[in-house]
Amino acid sequence: MYDLLMLPQCKGNNHWVLLVASVMSRTVTIYDSLGGNNKALFDLFCQFMCQRAQIVKDGLEKISSEFKAPPCNKQRHGNSCGVFALMSTDKFVSDCTDRQTNGTFKSERFDNKLYIYPRQKSPIDRK
Repeated sequence: MYDLLMLPQCKGNNHWVLLVASVMSRTVTIYDSLGGNNKALFDLFCQFMCQRAQIVKDGLEKISSEFKAPPCNKQRHGNSCGVFALMSTDKFVSDCTDRQTNGTFKSERFDNKLYIYPRQKSPIDRK
């Protein structure tokens, strides 16, 4: 069996978020670098898990109705959501054993990592 389901999800064909479902606590948390409303994604995941339960009998369809969207690092550019989703995944997995009791995770490894390099001008910007 597994402890976590970690699913990068593309919303509206243009924005990536990270959905994390905890098997033990039966909760779903969505990390979104834009901080958008992800209730529809949560509902879709719960619907999928209920349909899945008709085939696979492991009790995972019993997801709490509580939806979590904790604060997370915010992207500064319109096209970096995929990087944020992947770094959130890496950060979560790396810190999983050291998670604090309130469900948040430590961030020493990635604090300011996304912001330490100034944005480079693209050839288009230079014209």
